[in-house]
Amino acid sequence: MLETYLSQGDYNATVATLVRFRELLAIEPNAITGTVTDDEVKIALGERLNVWPECIRELAESDNADAVTFSQQPKTRIRN
Repeated sequence: MLETYLSQGDYNATVATLVRFRELLAIEPNAITGTVTDDEVKIALGERLNVWPECIRELAESDNADAVTFSQQPKTRIRN
């Protein structure tokens, strides 16, 4: 699934809207508070829908570049 990056304002508005309708969402409540908070909504947006705030795009792209570089390294065999 492709990543979707929203401006910080749009991301915050989306989270705020979803929190208002938390009863309709199939999101596990916080284990400590027993409620669905912004944090649970943000986790669901990222993990389920791949929707992220624009501010983390650079970090995500550098992580992806590191993963590609690592996966392209030649495999070495360790001999005992």
